Amino acid sequence: MKKFACCGIIVPLLIIACTDEKIRGVEGMWQLKTITENGTVLPVDTIFYSFQLKQEGFTYTILQEHSNTPEQTSVFFGYVDFPSQNQMHILLDQQIHSDDRAETVLLWHDREVTYDILKLTSKEMLLKQKDKEALYTFIKF
Repeated sequence: MKKFACCGIIVPLLIIACTDEKIRGVEGMWQLKTITENGTVLPVDTIFYSFQLKQEGFTYTILQEHSNTPEQTSVFFGYVDFPSQNQMHILLDQQIHSDDRAETVLLWHDREVTYDILKLTSKEMLLKQKDKEALYTFIKF
């Protein structure tokens, strides 16, 4: 009976620990390298996602090509949540609606987006935006 009680406690803790470890693997800065849609691969190198999990923080940074001025860099802040082990939900701050550049530089057209996490290693992350066929490949920066 004691063995079953121990298994009833240990197994859920191991599952939670593995889930937390995978989500922790998201923490840090990631550079978007490609967007694959309808068999077409579009190279990208100026978009960065940053995750600060202790504060549930998210930063979206896009650098405009061939620019040396800070005005050409757009930075948006928000929050990240993980509704399940293989899913992330990002909600941007309200400021997004007051920034004229937001619509032209974001990969989505609303304040929030949900991704399925298809692959997550220490060096690579593959996301699929919910309700779209596009795949986003990131490398750890």
